[in-house]
Order: sequence, then C-alpha cells, then structure tokens
Amino acid sequence: MLQEKFLNIARNAMKTHCFDDKQVKKKIQYYNKQRIAISVLLIIAVAILLLVPSLGAESAVIRIAVFGSIAFILLSILFVLPWQRIVLIFVIVTAYITIEFCLGKIYLKEFLLMLLCNISTLLVSMRIARNFIHMLLCEYKTMSALALEATTDHLTQLLNRKGLEQTLSAALNICKRERKLVGVLLIDIDYFKSYNDTLGHLKGDHILQQVALQMKSCFKRESDIIGRIGGDEFLIFIQDTEDEKVINMAQNLLASLSQLKVKSCANQCLSVSISCTL
Repeated sequence: MLQEKFLNIARNAMKTHCFDDKQVKKKIQYYNKQRIAISVLLIIAVAILLLVPSLGAESAVIRIAVFGSIAFILLSILFVLPWQRIVLIFVIVTAYITIEFCLGKIYLKEFLLMLLCNISTLLVSMRIARNFIHMLLCEYKTMSALALEATTDHLTQLLNRKGLEQTLSAALNICKRERKLVGVLLIDIDYFKSYNDTLGHLKGDHILQQVALQMKSCFKRESDIIGRIGGDEFLIFIQDTEDEKVINMAQNLLASLSQLKVKSCANQCLSVSISCTL
C-alpha cells in the first residue's frame, strides 16, 4: 500500500540518521485520522445527496452508482490502493454513471451530483497526498539538519567526537568484512594554548579553521574520514591503504601545515605533531 511505502521510506531515513521512528509514526497516525475524518464526511455528504427518496434511491442503478462513488472515496482518501489504480477506478466509476445517464437511467441532477462528488474526491485525495509527501520531506530535511548539527564541529565543519564515533564504527565494520588495511593519523597543534593566550581566541579559532582546510585539501577521497577530537587535536582515518602510503600522506600533511603562517607573529610558522597508526 502507498501508506506503508511512505512509512518504510521515513523509517529508513530516520535509521540512516540514528533517529527513532516513533516521531514518524505519530505524524502518520495524525494524517490517517485526517484522511478518515474527511472520508467519513464525504460519505455522509454522498448519502444525504444521493440516497434520499426524492432522488429515486430505490433504483438499483442509482444504488450501484452511489456504491461505486463511496468505494472510490474510501480507496482514494484512505490510500488503500496505489495512485494509478485510484485513477483507474475514478475513470471506471465516472464512465459507468456517464453511460447510465446517456441511457436515461440516471437523471441529470443525480449524474451531476455523483460526478461532482467523484471529482471532488479525486482533488481532495491529491491534495492530501501532496501534504503527506511534503510532511515527510520536511521531516526528513529537519532530521538531516539535526543529525548534521549533532555530528559536525561548528567551527571547522569537520566531524566532532560523536560524528567520528558513528562514522568510524561503520567504516571499521566494512574494512573488517572486506579485509582492507587502514591507517590513522593523530594531529596535535603545538603550543596552541600560547597562541590563544598571545593572539586571542578569535585568532586561535582561525588557526583551527586553517588546519581543517589544509587537511581537507590533502585528503580528498570520499573514504577518508576527518574529524576534530577536541581542542587542538584532530584525527584522520584512511581506508584501503598501505603502510608506506600512510607515512607519505602524513609527511605531505606535515609539510602543508608547516607552511601556514601564524598571523601577528612575524616569520612564525605553525608547528604540529602527527602520530601514525597502521
């Protein structure tokens, strides 16, 4: 069913970002109640308009036509069938009452009322479907933004400690399963406290941002994981590599970081320490 399809999409989206699917269930339950309420109101309206004795409700033809309209309302509003089948039922029901009208078995007033009910139902169901999909997309975007905010260091835009734990756990499982070699680099900025004390915290933040940009420029593979452990400490996780390559990468990063000039300190270059684990 279409409803279950949307529920599965929402669940997968939430699991991707480590969210519980209870929030999505509550949203879907709310929209279910809304659809049921609308369908009940429409059915009551159809019954009042089409099943009163003055319109000839004793006619079997009219009863069949009304039954088709009510069935169409239920199927479309409650999302029991996929959208393509709902449109097909709409065409069949509309064609049936049109044929009966042309044969003179349904009066013009009855024909127009049933046609209006069917068209209104189709439009209402389309509107509800759009609202339902829009709600799920907004929910997904909100969860994605919250997940990104919870796992990203706002200063350097690298993974924070929580983001590293989640990402490294998944990456290690893949590497173990596929028997890939990995390397880990630990980067520590030397004398960073003195930079903060001498230059101020704003300059210290700028140094951290420069270091983060240099690390991103040196490690551009999608499989490379870069994060800020805390303070002036960073971690780089390298997948599917060899010992010599890890050492070369560390040396290139060290050379790149050593070229950074510390502002407000004449001829002073940034000093960092890098540890390698293979």
